[in-house]
Amino acid sequence: MKLLTQKLDSGVMARCDAGCYDAKAGGHCDCVCGGRNHGVGLAKALANIVAMVRDKNLKSTRYESHGPPSAR
Repeated sequence: MKLLTQKLDSGVMARCDAGCYDAKAGGHCDCVCGGRNHGVGLAKALANIVAMVRDKNLKSTRYESHGPPSAR
């Protein structure tokens, strides 16, 4: 499931998805979540996205949350 997307200055769409939140612990993360969701599982990643949106703790306003409706 795609949780977060960001349009980079180059026009490329970067995202946070299962490749990040289902990753093995200790791996390298280049995800747009900044590693916050790396290896934490879907439930915790969704909670992190909700908290990031609520706290406006995003690096850019170009992020789009794909979490539950309460996160939007």
